[in-house]
Parts: sequence; structure tokens; C-alpha cells
Amino acid sequence: MRPLEAENWLALGFPALRTVSWERPNVPQNIDKALPCPDDLIPLVAAVPDPRLDKLKQWLVNLDYLNKHEQSIGGPGGRSEKLLNEFFDIMGKLSEGLTIRRGEVNPLTREITVMTDDGALPLEAVSQGTTSLIGWVGVLLQRLYEIYSDDEDPKMRYALVLMDEIDAHLHPSWQQSLVFNLSKVFPNVQFIATTHSPLIIGGMPPEQIFRFARDENGKATRVQVDPDMTVGRTDQILTTPLFGLKTTLDRATQEGIKRYQELIGKIRRSHEEEKEFQKLRKILQFRIPPASGSLGERRAHIKARENLVRNAKEKLSAPESVRTTKSRKLVGKVMKKRK
Repeated sequence: MRPLEAENWLALGFPALRTVSWERPNVPQNIDKALPCPDDLIPLVAAVPDPRLDKLKQWLVNLDYLNKHEQSIGGPGGRSEKLLNEFFDIMGKLSEGLTIRRGEVNPLTREITVMTDDGALPLEAVSQGTTSLIGWVGVLLQRLYEIYSDDEDPKMRYALVLMDEIDAHLHPSWQQSLVFNLSKVFPNVQFIATTHSPLIIGGMPPEQIFRFARDENGKATRVQVDPDMTVGRTDQILTTPLFGLKTTLDRATQEGIKRYQELIGKIRRSHEEEKEFQKLRKILQFRIPPASGSLGERRAHIKARENLVRNAKEKLSAPESVRTTKSRKLVGKVMKKRK
């Protein structure tokens, strides 16, 4: 760590276990300038929940106290006010579709509340995904401002962030936008993270992705990532060598397909097998949607297909006299056109 301390380089490590306790912060403390330290990286390899999230609450309490003190002596909102607002603005940008706004800090209990779509909630009571996001992004912002407190905008500083399972607990829409939004909020921070989510890597340049797998000898080797492996639909990305899935269909549907293929390959099917075959065909038509389109489009496609089948059945089940009459009328129309 000495080179990092000497050069003032910030490097942070975050484990997959990111949570926060209900323990209340201590009384407000002074905010002092800091240096990079081993504690910035140790949580990544300690295999325990990250303890810094409780320290983040203490930092927010300190900022709130400092801001109220500045306002009590008649001064305008200073750096602490700006930083508190910036903290929650960033959280709002990263948690698309969810309301996360600055609430209050109770001066007696030091409980921190945030404004959500469900009203004011204690910081500890928000969802696991929100807690995880607020926690590690908040720690990054805290350390940038502690170490580079003399800068006009510490977010513009370089830092290295090492993270295990960056997608942990995040809603799919947040996973899809996380990399893009982080690059805008922290343009000079380098993120090195592991993930099992195709939503995280979708659209990323292949040179930024490292995929490792074990060869036939059990040795970990790097798998080549081609440009077309990170583009397209999520199910298409999942079936590339990046994730190695043969199909994104559920296991029940896969078993149904296997049995259907067995039955369709038979020259002769028994009565029971024929019933099973027809039943499977209907089930698979429903369970295997069109390759593209939204859920609404897929449902419309299925409905249209059902209507076609129903109309065909009605025509086939109509009395012979009705079908013959319709046929004669059709022939009559054709003959008139010929004349």
C-alpha cells in the first residue's frame, strides 16, 4: 500500500456481500482530509459483509451536522450542502425508475431517512439492491472527497475500483444501464468487476471483457471475445461462448422438445402416443414464443395464430351443404370476373 499512499492513488475493493446494519452512527464528528489506506482494499478479500457501509452512514451524519451548523450561523449552504445533494442526485441517476431523494437526519437518534416512492424510509429499510448501490457508490464518492478535498470536483479524479459481482441484487433495468451511467458520473474511474449478467456486458467493446474457462486439463484459460458476442438480444448473448448456454428456454420446455422429437421421428405412433404428440405440439406452440418482439407483440402473434386455427376448425366442422354453398358462391364470383 505504500506506493498508493505515497502517490495518493485511490484503489477500492468491494466484496459481493454488500449490506448495512441497523446500528446508528455515533455523534457527529469532524471531517478530515484522508489518504488511501489498506482498508480501502481489504474488504474485497476478507470474505465478510463490507463494514464500510456503516461508516458511510457516519459520513452522511457528519455532513448533515456540518451543513446545519453553517446554516445556523447565517451562512448559505456550503460544500457540505452541495455534497449531500450531489450524493442523492447520483443515486437517482443510477437507480432509474426509482425515487431516491435526500431525506432528513434525526439529530437525536441519528437515523437517516431517504425519500422513496413509498414515502420516507430509514436508509436501512430500502431494498437490498438499493442498499448495495448506495453503499459502494457512496463509499467511492466519500473516499474521493476525503482524499481530494481540495479539488473543485473530486469525481473527475482517477481511481481504481475492484468489485466482485457488480450486478448483485440489482434490478435488470439497473444492470442494463449501470456501466453507461457510471462512465458518465465517474469518467476517470477504472472499474474492474466480475459479473454473471449479460445485461451488464451488453454493448460493451469486446476488448473490455475478459472471459475465463477451464480447458480439458482443468487449467483456467482466457476465451476469445468476438465483437458480435456482446451485441444483440440478451438471449443471444447468453448463447455465445461468453456464457455458454445452449438455449435460453426453460428446462420443462427443453424436455418437451426432446419428447416431441422422439415422437415425430416414429414411423407409426400408437393412439396414446398420437394424443401425447398433439398435446405436446399445442404446449410447445405456446411455450416457444417468436424469436423477436415485445411481450405484447408475442401475445398478439399467439392470439392471431389461435384465431387462424379456430377459423380453420370452424370451416372444417361446417355442414357439407354450407361448405358446398360457399364453394359455389366463390366459383360464381370467379366466373363473373372471367366474363
